[in-house]
Amino acid sequence: MIELLVVIILIGILAALAIPSMMEQTIDRHVYSDALAINDLVREARTHAIGRGGAVMLAMTTAGGTPGTYTAYEAVQPNPQLGGVNSLPLSSCKSPTNWALNDASAGAAQSASQFRQVQLSTYETTNGISTRIFSTASGTLAVTTTAYLCFTPLGRTYVVDGGDITAGMFANASPMVETLQIEVARRSGANIVGIVRSVLVPPNGVTRLLSGAAAVQ
Repeated sequence: MIELLVVIILIGILAALAIPSMMEQTIDRHVYSDALAINDLVREARTHAIGRGGAVMLAMTTAGGTPGTYTAYEAVQPNPQLGGVNSLPLSSCKSPTNWALNDASAGAAQSASQFRQVQLSTYETTNGISTRIFSTASGTLAVTTTAYLCFTPLGRTYVVDGGDITAGMFANASPMVETLQIEVARRSGANIVGIVRSVLVPPNGVTRLLSGAAAVQ
């Protein structure tokens, strides 16, 4: 009986020691799966643009203390075969009059149709997982709380950072020439805990998912 009690106590001690490590690994897996979901969304947006022949815009925000919301919109225009309902792909990033409207009504101006969203919320907030967006659209590598990527059917990529979605937001934008980075990491205050996962979006739009240090600490 004494030997059995000793074994039970040892198992309990080992289990107690293992639980924190298991929790850390679980959170790290969530960091990786969040980064993978964002990576897949960017790839899907590019593939959708090329396959459908319509421009696709990816709205990304980490504003307001939220872990991050990433939403893909397809530029659409009235379809005369369907009574003017907005359903025909629009190939230009610069033409939509309102990217944010999911307006499919007949006679509406060129608009946009949301087709997929990745929203990080409860689990990430509870465990300190957040995203940061690094852009060079302003001329230097810096953190921005909002950024907008647009893919054309011809493979061109445009980026605008800062501000809200507006009509003609890409009107004066030039094709992207620098890599945009989306960092996913767990933080305790200002300190990063565990492995940083980064989604790199180069000018050709073919993303890469890396593990390592952030671009800016």
